[in-house]
Amino acid sequence: MVIGLLILLLLCFPKGGIKYHSLPMTWGYLCLCIVFAVCLLIRPLVMERQAIYCLLGLLPFQIISGITFCVSGILYAADAFSYIMHFVLIPLGCLGILPRYIHTSTREYIFKGIRRGVFFIALYGIFLFGYKIVTGSFLEIPFLTVNYHDLHQLGESKCNDRGVFFKLISTYNNGNLYGICVLMLLPLYSVLEKTIWKVWVVKGSLLLTLSRTIWLGLIAYEFLKKLVVKEGMFAKSSKILMSLGGIALGFTILLHYIPFPSEFLFDRFLGNRIGQLEVLKHIEWFSSEPFRGVYEVVYLGILFSFGIVGLVAFLLAMLFPLGLYALQPTSSVEGTHIALGLFLYLLVACSDGALLLLPVMCFYWCLVMLLVTEEKKTQIIDN
Repeated sequence: MVIGLLILLLLCFPKGGIKYHSLPMTWGYLCLCIVFAVCLLIRPLVMERQAIYCLLGLLPFQIISGITFCVSGILYAADAFSYIMHFVLIPLGCLGILPRYIHTSTREYIFKGIRRGVFFIALYGIFLFGYKIVTGSFLEIPFLTVNYHDLHQLGESKCNDRGVFFKLISTYNNGNLYGICVLMLLPLYSVLEKTIWKVWVVKGSLLLTLSRTIWLGLIAYEFLKKLVVKEGMFAKSSKILMSLGGIALGFTILLHYIPFPSEFLFDRFLGNRIGQLEVLKHIEWFSSEPFRGVYEVVYLGILFSFGIVGLVAFLLAMLFPLGLYALQPTSSVEGTHIALGLFLYLLVACSDGALLLLPVMCFYWCLVMLLVTEEKKTQIIDN
């Protein structure tokens, strides 16, 4: 019941809640923190081996960022709080506290919740996309689909306006944010969902985000997913062509009804992110700037906020779980696709990773938790 509630609040209604000043207080994050606290009280802290390794891989980045906060200061307290939540509290909870409670039956329940939840947000997103076209306004349910203090702000203030149309946002209030989160879950969802048309509904919702970043991520997924499947070269090639053909058809239909100009499809200003490249002209080993959040281009943002050493430590932290999983002697289909979802996030983060926006990092560390418990599942089967 608790797991079902967490999936409902974090996956299906991640923006439901209120704000304290500029700090979002969402029901999903509040519930997650309560679960962490209760689980810690029920049993003493005894961590899984793989979880300890992942937390140790994260430690250098935590140390460097902590020193930066102390030496250079903090410009925006809300961004610093978000950083602490996503790189200290949630990783510690997902990797240090919860893995003891994740068993085979629990994993199956989580997988079922993900399968149903992803389809729900995709279907609702498509409905909301059509609703906006027909009525000219967004359907907002305060405290549930939208933060109470963000009412009537789903247009330009959330960067959803594409001129004639608005991005598909579902319950995530922003098209890019929805796309990033669903892309992370798409590889696992595609394995869990056996009904093909439902998988294509989710992919169709990603097309309707009208985000070039998400489109490129979807194309990358269609290539990468075949590389992790143990099939012959002919079978892989034919499936890649079929998948890309389906996406191309979707693009053709989309562009017929939304004739984007070539300047949009081939934007030399990178969606107004070109200015972030200025960071490369003033590279430092350690940042001397007060912390003011992280750019959309995550790696440039980390470079600006924490310097070269901070970027190296960040890459170590994010790639460490994937490296550990790659070294395991055995792996399941679900585990392999979870790892692919994590890699997809690191790929789209080259353009827009929404690093400090909820629930992106929450999803990332929850998927890492499932990789950690994958080893425990394998050990049980071997025994």
